[in-house]
Amino acid sequence: PGHLAPDAWITSAPENEDLQKCSVDFTLGRTTSQIQNCGSWVSDHRIFFGRCCVQCTPQKKMYLARRFLPLILVSLLVWTGCSGGSKDDSKNATPTSTPATSATPAPSSTPPSTPVSISTPTATTQTPAKLVAVIGDIRPNPAQANADVTFEGSGERGEIKSYRWSIQGSGAIAYSASFTSSSVTEKPGTYVITLEVQDANGLWSPKAERVLTVLPIPPKPDFTCPSRYGKAPFTVEFHGAASREVAIWAWDFGDGSSSDQQNPSHTYAKGGIYTVSLTTSNEGVSATETKPDLIGAVEVDYVTSIVRDYAPLEINFTNLSKGVTSGWKWDFGDGRTSSEKDPTHTYDNPGAYAVTLKVTVPTGEEFSTAEPIYIRVLSHVPAAEFSYGPTVGLYVPLRFTDLSTGDITSWSWNFGDGYTSSEQNPSHTYGSPGTYSVTLSVMGPLGSDYRQKSITIDN
Repeated sequence: PGHLAPDAWITSAPENEDLQKCSVDFTLGRTTSQIQNCGSWVSDHRIFFGRCCVQCTPQKKMYLARRFLPLILVSLLVWTGCSGGSKDDSKNATPTSTPATSATPAPSSTPPSTPVSISTPTATTQTPAKLVAVIGDIRPNPAQANADVTFEGSGERGEIKSYRWSIQGSGAIAYSASFTSSSVTEKPGTYVITLEVQDANGLWSPKAERVLTVLPIPPKPDFTCPSRYGKAPFTVEFHGAASREVAIWAWDFGDGSSSDQQNPSHTYAKGGIYTVSLTTSNEGVSATETKPDLIGAVEVDYVTSIVRDYAPLEINFTNLSKGVTSGWKWDFGDGRTSSEKDPTHTYDNPGAYAVTLKVTVPTGEEFSTAEPIYIRVLSHVPAAEFSYGPTVGLYVPLRFTDLSTGDITSWSWNFGDGYTSSEQNPSHTYGSPGTYSVTLSVMGPLGSDYRQKSITIDN
């Protein structure tokens, strides 16, 4: 009591499946100077092989026949008889008779009732780190080959000393919490990305894993067309190209139509502005080129609030043109013009006025209405006027349009070939070539008037 017990170590306990004997090496020693001061060394020891106890040889080695047991637990038990006396450390000191209470007891085959120290071999293992590695994000994922990819990681449940990013089967690629690199995307494929974090004791966490998919570089498309604007219906020739081999061509012409040809031709039946796109695909990846407002199929048209009334006459014009967004030019037929989209114009004098609208597209081309709209500004006194068309020819019906103003109650036409009509807007066909004098006579409550024009009919 009051003294420390000696330490006992089993320095080796190897197993050998091929031999029927195994050797056990052990060391006996003291732990502190208190054992030396008490004048006592280890007084006895036992080695336990499973349930068997054997006293060791002075050479501290024991051989055990193991014929039947495949696994044996080896234990070493030592004790001391330290009683508190002192020991002469002189190597030449002659032993003298000492009281029994101070003598070192002889070894006994029976262990003492209370062992002083037991040392049992245990497997030496490294305590795993308590940290948990977390892969926050890998973007973009999937990524195209040679593209930059950003990796973001962190750790939980402790202080982080180091980071280690790896590609499974290829080794480490970075040692920071976050990084951006294109080295991972050099070749298409599927890669398992792992992250480990290290704590202050140098222990690494289990690996966090995330799959990164690297896609082949898609064929980048481009296309051209020789003409972008035309009067509807408008036919356009498209020419497709790509940065690498293409397996599939997919056109979207913007009007609900499509094509799978490389160089298609497409007709825009209705006026409008159309966005065209081309998608090229190969090896399961694709890319798209889109060109907004590329095609303008032009339709020039407008309506008026009124076409016939007495002077002064104010008229609102509404532009219905398609395929163009600017570049308006109105000609009201009385020497005045406007560049507004939807202008308002006042006619001060009686007469018939032909109104035309022209539009200019970004390429500088001009498009106009197919036929003018006639505005009739009336007065109370009749004033005869007419037009004819659109085609003049032999055996071709020719349409005559009354443009007279004033209060008119009757119309009388003389076509110059012996034929007449009392309709306001008649049609007439000439059966022989020649030049004919056409006369329109109008009559109203305040008077009458006539207008005469020459028409040449060719063979």
